[in-house]
Amino acid sequence: MQHDITLQVESNELTSDPNKVAKAFNLAFVNIAQKYIDEGLQGTPGLQKLRSFVSNMKPSGELFNIPPLTSCFVKKQINLMSSTKATGLDKVPVRLLKLCANEIADSLTSIINLSFETATFPDIWKIARVTPIYKSGDKSLQLNYRPISVLPVISKICERHVHVSFLSWLQKFRLLIQNQSTYLKNHSCVTALIDITDTLLLNMNRGDINGLLMLGLSKAYDLINHNLLLKKL
Repeated sequence: MQHDITLQVESNELTSDPNKVAKAFNLAFVNIAQKYIDEGLQGTPGLQKLRSFVSNMKPSGELFNIPPLTSCFVKKQINLMSSTKATGLDKVPVRLLKLCANEIADSLTSIINLSFETATFPDIWKIARVTPIYKSGDKSLQLNYRPISVLPVISKICERHVHVSFLSWLQKFRLLIQNQSTYLKNHSCVTALIDITDTLLLNMNRGDINGLLMLGLSKAYDLINHNLLLKKL
């Protein structure tokens, strides 16, 4: 927690007390979505259309299951991590994991696989070390800061396995749109821009008029509708 921040807390009081500042940031970040979510939004728009698309693309009864991971995968992920990666509240650095990867890989593999089998994610892996980073505007207002959350390094191995497995399953049944650039290997903002540019130029060559609508969402990740996400999954 940074100690040089002066923040506006209850009753518009300005304080630089680390405990009060930390509590104010925590309260603001935890409830941040409530300031933006439209409570009048009901239902699950487009869900039936999505279900029809999925049912047409994959065999009936074909469900995604997280496969067990291997100790080889665990060791590979540890070695791929940057030694300078920030540590979580457990204070376990990547450098230490790399030094003892061969000795702990089997135990970590058993713990993570047990997590999958019991559908239980260890509570200690959910607790993040949060650092508020100033963006713009009045420095005394909590919402003018962006929270950077750092989770325990070990939890990233679990997350990576789920990501790789789920992405492979989606690609197997062609459930991703062809021009998606997010979270795909060899894809980035650059490939998305190339696709848009090519489309615009093609339309211009045909003599068509281009119309481009760009949308920027404030607090985009905080506004994810978890109920809708779970229904889609």
